Amino acid sequence: MILEKWVSVTLTFFFGCYIFLTGDIYLDFWERDDAFNARTIPYLVGSIGLACSAVLLYSLIWTDNPAPTYLKITPIVKRIIWLIIVVVLYISILEILGFIPSSVLFLTVSAYLLGERRVGLLLITGIAIPLSLWGILTFLGIYLSPGTWIL
Repeated sequence: MILEKWVSVTLTFFFGCYIFLTGDIYLDFWERDDAFNARTIPYLVGSIGLACSAVLLYSLIWTDNPAPTYLKITPIVKRIIWLIIVVVLYISILEILGFIPSSVLFLTVSAYLLGERRVGLLLITGIAIPLSLWGILTFLGIYLSPGTWIL
């Protein structure tokens, strides 16, 4: 029970700092008075996270007899842990490999971890989705870095 309280205190502190640091996001002079600008989504996410973690902390402190919760390593928890690791690796290699190769690897590995075993379908979707997204973004004039490994 003490671990849950520390986690909720840490989350409350994290989201409070996140909201505070969101004020440092630079705004151009023409968007300072807009209702929706670069700070809107971070403020929204931080506020929702702060409210949820504060409610969790309140419920952990003021409940008379809370139900014990234990983290059991079930197959679904293992998949979740592996998917978090794959997302961290994707973010890490995105700048090095570039958008297309890293996205192909990410989609293929994550679909495999989620249970898809047909290699043809894995490769087709793993290649088609990043290429089509790259094509749409290129058509819209949004530049995606090809990575630093291609000179």
